[in-house]
Amino acid sequence: SKSGVIGTTELDYEEGTFDVAHGNYYTQTANYRKLGDQIWIYGIIKTASIGTDGLRSFTAPFASDAGTYSGSYKKGGGNSAYGFISIGGSSSTVNVTHTSGTSNNDELYFSMLYRV
Repeated sequence: SKSGVIGTTELDYEEGTFDVAHGNYYTQTANYRKLGDQIWIYGIIKTASIGTDGLRSFTAPFASDAGTYSGSYKKGGGNSAYGFISIGGSSSTVNVTHTSGTSNNDELYFSMLYRV
């Protein structure tokens, strides 16, 4: 849905999907929700690998404002692979930083809230 009205105030609300397709991982569909100037992105990325030779960035559905925002990801299943994602500087590039664990041919669950 695109927008709604609460009382006499129009609500800027939108939700949808976007493709995550970059480098050494498979194309996945992720989700977003936009409420006013806040965007929440979340989803699952099936990746061949992450780090130096793998998943390092993807494109968000909206560019951020000039601030810097971060979120996190965790590998599904029993392995303890995790890291963080970040966006900022009026860019739509989400940077992926692998912190710990092994992630090859895995599903990574991610989530982040940022402003536009």
